[in-house]
Amino acid sequence: MQPLMGPDLHHGGEEEGPWADDYSTTYSGGEDLTGLWIENDGNGSMSGALWLVVKDGRAHDPAWYIFDISGWGGVMGIHIDGLYAFGGSISNVQIFGPESSVPEPGTLLLFGIGLLGIGACRRMKAAA
Repeated sequence: MQPLMGPDLHHGGEEEGPWADDYSTTYSGGEDLTGLWIENDGNGSMSGALWLVVKDGRAHDPAWYIFDISGWGGVMGIHIDGLYAFGGSISNVQIFGPESSVPEPGTLLLFGIGLLGIGACRRMKAAA
């Protein structure tokens, strides 16, 4: 599992992760930050095993809320309110999901060169 999006509120963090451009998080509850709203701002969608993790920044019990959001799909918003109603405050919210296996540019370059080499060999063979 890898973090797909989420900021660190108490350290001035902005949305990070591969889905950060498609989602935004708004917080409610004043200074105590006891609620949140995650909204799809772009064309994002998520699938597979997904977990929403909410951490308390003031060491109250429970220190973590973990929600299974596997059926969410990433299109509709998520609204949660009333967390840490007795003195806690949200310090971190992240969505975790499966690691994506996106090929690196170097891998794609090598693959492309290999295809060009195969094509060149076929042309030379056909011309002979």
